[in-house]
Amino acid sequence: MFRPQIAEHPILGMKILDSAGIYTGDEDASDQDLLVVERKTFKSLCSGLVQQYGCLSNPSWTIASFIKKGHVARVQFVCPHCKQSRVWASCRVLSGHYLANQKLVHAVTCAGMLPCQYMNFALFAGVGVVKQKYISSVYLNQFYQQVVADVAEESMKAAVERWVITDARHDSTSNAYHSTVPCLAGSTHRIVGISTLSRQQHRVAQTREVACTKIVLPQVIARGLNITEVAHDYQATIKLYVRQLGMVNSYDTWHGTKNVAKQLRHICAGTVRTRDRTWFTELSDKG
Repeated sequence: MFRPQIAEHPILGMKILDSAGIYTGDEDASDQDLLVVERKTFKSLCSGLVQQYGCLSNPSWTIASFIKKGHVARVQFVCPHCKQSRVWASCRVLSGHYLANQKLVHAVTCAGMLPCQYMNFALFAGVGVVKQKYISSVYLNQFYQQVVADVAEESMKAAVERWVITDARHDSTSNAYHSTVPCLAGSTHRIVGISTLSRQQHRVAQTREVACTKIVLPQVIARGLNITEVAHDYQATIKLYVRQLGMVNSYDTWHGTKNVAKQLRHICAGTVRTRDRTWFTELSDKG
């Protein structure tokens, strides 16, 4: 059986295909770190390792240190003969950050992945991970936050109509720590404003909806949007506040009709004794 001969590299002193063979599941290879490498920096690594810089013998570089910076590796090579060292990184730097890390933050953001989803994926894959602090700095330095804010502003202006809906959402059923009140355009249901308060900012969860509403409505009005009517669930305090703003107060249909099915059961079913008095067989299919 013919077996290809694998040449030994004259300078590096290793078989070129040692690291490109078949995975056999050995312990040394089972937990190897993965990293992101640019083609340009990979070419510079290949050319740099075979060039001689004052060393009398052929340099046989060894790895003195290997440090992961997110998805990027920073490696220090040392020649055992002349003790000279060189540092190589698997990608270039842009604005003080490794380009590969910034590209992956950009890709994750555009793909719609949550930070926790990205971090779990990266940790399980072993490709390294950048923390939330780094992601936030990239968003800030590369103007992500400003771009998103501008796009959101334009989207809200395009979505808004003359009437909006507000309703509270809490992070738990009782004594919530966070409460959020979004403001949605009446027909498209696209968000035109949002307000979130924590227990530290407003201690009573039951009245936090009113406080959030008093923040989000001026927010929407300040954008120059012509709002004339506000619909909400039945809250007397919000009703008074809406009227103080000179707007029409309404109640949303969901809260008005959510108990209709429950109320219908009283006239659609019952005992034989109360038939045709409190409930009627003609309506039995309506419950």
